[in-house]
Amino acid sequence: MRAVVVSIVLGLSAVASSALAAAGAPTNIAELSQPEPGRVTLQCAIKPDGGLEKCEVLSASDESLGEAAMQLASQISFDPVDADGRSRAGQTI
Repeated sequence: MRAVVVSIVLGLSAVASSALAAAGAPTNIAELSQPEPGRVTLQCAIKPDGGLEKCEVLSASDESLGEAAMQLASQISFDPVDADGRSRAGQTI
């Protein structure tokens, strides 16, 4: 299985803020007295349209971050074909 690591830096956009709030995480920088780095590793399959499905949290430094990452995964998409023109549908990342 090929592994792809995707790093996302969020400026707490409306989507990120809403996902974090739904997961019970702070959404306002003023709510964070001492921000601590967190890490989430997801495994997902690529859908025919490039979106992600069948995501699962493989590891998370905090449960609420894992929940927020799962919600944000629905907003991520990839090119549905690779550089050789082959479909990426069903590939696991």
